[in-house]
Amino acid sequence: MGKITSIEPIRLLYSQKDSEVVIVPEDEDRFVVSVEDAIIACRIHEQFKTLFQKQLNHLNDLLGKWLQGQCSKVYKAFLTLQDARMLFLVVMKEKQYDSQLEDQLTDIELSIAQDPECSQIDLDVQSLPLCGEDCYTSFCNPEWVLEYKMQ
Repeated sequence: MGKITSIEPIRLLYSQKDSEVVIVPEDEDRFVVSVEDAIIACRIHEQFKTLFQKQLNHLNDLLGKWLQGQCSKVYKAFLTLQDARMLFLVVMKEKQYDSQLEDQLTDIELSIAQDPECSQIDLDVQSLPLCGEDCYTSFCNPEWVLEYKMQ
């Protein structure tokens, strides 16, 4: 039977606030900060994660409601990451260009960009004509993609 081991967390104590820590991420771009600054950064990160999750939920609601009115024109829709931004990808039911749908996509993109409840979200929108799975999945980040269920 294998041995179960646990790694003890590294503790940064405020009582050592003037000490420095070295943080080495995967790309080996080292950060040298004081313990106090590391604690502050952790607090900010937690607050940002909470805010971003709320905004992501709001964005998801907005896009879902928008899609409800587009069921006759939209075959598939995805929210994914592309080039450090979020991408709302819409696959149309037709191969022909639909200027009305494009205008509506522009309107929803502008509405989201101006929505204070989406202030931390950097969103692009893109439509594709009707195409196969290989085509539209090539636009999706396999590590983070949400597919909207179309009816």
